[in-house]
Amino acid sequence: MKLSALSLPLSDGLERVSRSDYTSAVRFTFRSARLETHGPLATLWVGLGLGMFYIALIWLNTLLGFFLTPLFIIPATWLMDWFGRRRTRSQV
Repeated sequence: MKLSALSLPLSDGLERVSRSDYTSAVRFTFRSARLETHGPLATLWVGLGLGMFYIALIWLNTLLGFFLTPLFIIPATWLMDWFGRRRTRSQV
């Protein structure tokens, strides 16, 4: 059986070709019957979703800054007070 006599199975609207004609069974075109296009409404919907996601991300980062900052500042003031009392005791 010759290699060029073999034909690829017909699937998904592709043309019947022999193995010697192409290196791949996929037709390289810009348009395809299998390509899903969703149009401008889907593009706007995805853009709205991404915009809301980034707004929520900025909001969350802002809240983290408001709530985590005191967790570091308050113990830092305790340490500064402790070092200050220790210094005044050693000077007296």
